[in-house]
Amino acid sequence: MWIVLPSARGLVCVWRVVGGAVEAAGWFGVAMILDFSWLPPEINSARIYAGAGSGPFEPPR
Repeated sequence: MWIVLPSARGLVCVWRVVGGAVEAAGWFGVAMILDFSWLPPEINSARIYAGAGSGPFEPPR
């Protein structure tokens, strides 16, 4: 199953619902993973490199 959602920046986020994707971790259920195969590689590269950057990984001061 595919879920297409608008993102905060006006881009389209495509999610694929995968049953049992987390069973390897010992959980059972349904997981949603971001699917990059739906859009062309040029768009995906721009979306990956235009992300939030390292800001969220820095500890608060």
